[in-house]
Amino acid sequence: MLERRADLAVHSLKDLPTDLPGGLKLAAVAGRRADVRDVLIYRIDNGLVPRMALSDFPPGLTVATGSARRQTQLLALRPDFLTAPIRGNVMTRLHKLMAQPALDATILAAAGLARLGIRFFSQMGLLRGGGVPNKLAFYVFPPELMLPCVGQGAIGLEIRQEDGAMAEICRRLDDFATFQCVAAERSFLQAMGGGCQTPIGAYAAVSGGQIHLRTVAHLTKNVQRAEGRSDLSQAVALGKTVAAQLLRAGQ
Repeated sequence: MLERRADLAVHSLKDLPTDLPGGLKLAAVAGRRADVRDVLIYRIDNGLVPRMALSDFPPGLTVATGSARRQTQLLALRPDFLTAPIRGNVMTRLHKLMAQPALDATILAAAGLARLGIRFFSQMGLLRGGGVPNKLAFYVFPPELMLPCVGQGAIGLEIRQEDGAMAEICRRLDDFATFQCVAAERSFLQAMGGGCQTPIGAYAAVSGGQIHLRTVAHLTKNVQRAEGRSDLSQAVALGKTVAAQLLRAGQ
């Protein structure tokens, strides 16, 4: 884009850094946000059954995840679980789960699964479609139990700062409320150190005409949480304020 060989970049916002190259900006969030929740996907060929609650799983369940954010929040909920590293795209991880007897479960984003055509059959508690292996069931984490990463489920449109024509196109594509929620989350992450390795989660949603931002970070031996509310016009300030609360709590 800076070389003017492209006018627009489309991103999964959870992968877009908070500090963009000079001359570029996040101009819009394309439509409403997809499902922000994380999903525990587990095999049912090892004694587990579909439609289990988090409290139903036995101690010692081995959950494969490459995300420090997910690992930290999971072990805060179930310190009796075990975790193991895993890498690869969604289908690679699902096949690794089924191929390695030492693994019982993994955690993936609901939005990514849905975009691959993988469906949740709630009545059966099973995954179907998209070429997923058989005998995989799921438990969906409520956001209050496992906060997603910043921007999860949102699609961002990035343009050159001075490109008025593209800015007008993005304005028509933008979902204003979602953009302000994502702005609060990204402001929070930037104030926390941007690309730091600290496990951080954040989720902002509009409630009662205001943005409600909930956050989590693992700054000390314990998981710290903080939240706040503001008008939609104060999204960036809200992110900074909540980050300051968390940083003070971690001192």
